[in-house]
Amino acid sequence: MKKVEKTDQEWKEALTPEQYRVVRQGGTERPFSGEYYDVDEDGIYRCAACGNPLFDSEIKFKSGSGWPSFWAPVDEGTVEYHADHTLGMERTEVRCAACGAHLGHVFDDGPPAHPPALLHQLRRPRPDEGRRGGSGMSAASPDALSPDVRQKLLTYQRNEITEHHIYEKLARTIDSPENRQILEEIAADELRHYHEWREYTRQDVEPNRWQIWRYYLISRVFGYTFGVKLMERGEESAQENYAEIQDEIEDAARIAQEENAHEDALLEMLDEERLQYTGSIVLGLNDALVELTGALAGLTLALQDTSLIALTGSITGIAAALSMGASEYLSTRAEETAKHPARASVYTGGAYIVTVILLILPYLLLDNYYVCLACTLAVAAGIIALFNYYVSVAQDEPFRRRFLEMTGLSFGVALFSFLIGFVIRTVLGIEA
Repeated sequence: MKKVEKTDQEWKEALTPEQYRVVRQGGTERPFSGEYYDVDEDGIYRCAACGNPLFDSEIKFKSGSGWPSFWAPVDEGTVEYHADHTLGMERTEVRCAACGAHLGHVFDDGPPAHPPALLHQLRRPRPDEGRRGGSGMSAASPDALSPDVRQKLLTYQRNEITEHHIYEKLARTIDSPENRQILEEIAADELRHYHEWREYTRQDVEPNRWQIWRYYLISRVFGYTFGVKLMERGEESAQENYAEIQDEIEDAARIAQEENAHEDALLEMLDEERLQYTGSIVLGLNDALVELTGALAGLTLALQDTSLIALTGSITGIAAALSMGASEYLSTRAEETAKHPARASVYTGGAYIVTVILLILPYLLLDNYYVCLACTLAVAAGIIALFNYYVSVAQDEPFRRRFLEMTGLSFGVALFSFLIGFVIRTVLGIEA
């Protein structure tokens, strides 16, 4: 076959931006949006880049995936197959044999696990495919479902379409092309799963608007990695229930396995700046909690005046924050890591200063210094709990062990400092 060769600039001039993104950069077309998705006319489907004949309408089928799907090309020589190891999966990519345009992926069974490219999505049928629905799912009618199973499927549908909108909404806010593509991939998967369940219920379901905005706002405030992983944690129980409907829905286990495997692989690939600097934040928080809770405990007994304690603690805390920020800058620069020294310094110093403000706040609002100390310790425990919960979700770290370790260290230093203050007052004979 004669090869069609053009420079990158020539392809950009010959194709629309969307065509170029998909066929030359391996992008993903939005499901149910393609020009040929719902076309039933007879004819030959050709490559959008070079016009090479690829597929005959006679071998087109409705996969329910949201993209045109075909059993096979018009001739094996018209396409090429390449191993694709991107996104943490083993897949077979299909390209136009004439110009190398990205066309889609081959899947051996069931609905495709990856959105196709501009023209098509290939899938090899199972031996009994002729007796099954076009989506690869059992052709069970809505009337054949028990009321309990039908209600569960509607719940699954709502979860899938809700998550589709959340991922799609988040993807539009992300600057990183790699992370944006990951979220777009997951969004497309969620929409496909929604339509797979709809094959059984034959009923449309509205998304949960409150959940969309809830997780969207959480992701914007605490980072999209935390937001999407928190959302997936909330859906784990629903996915575990798939096993309960396997007797009536034979593909339930496959859908659950596919969803978990694909989404876990994609979520593991998310790369967010604030997570790269978690070590710097931990350094600032740990030092502030350990040093300042200890200092405030000692000052509480030594000074016994909330204003003086707040003043002394503020000066100590701010000076320590600046010192920690400078030390982190020099340390990061010396290590020659991928982290930017200035950013690492800001994360460390910023975490320290925020912690200082929260710990000293009770001494500015209350009069009883012992009550202030108790509130400060409670605030410290709250900060430790919140931060470790964030890390446990975003980085899949164990919460309990980290929480107990940080709390024990901070409170141990505070108790020791309190005792030192008591001893010094007693030895020096200082009275309030």
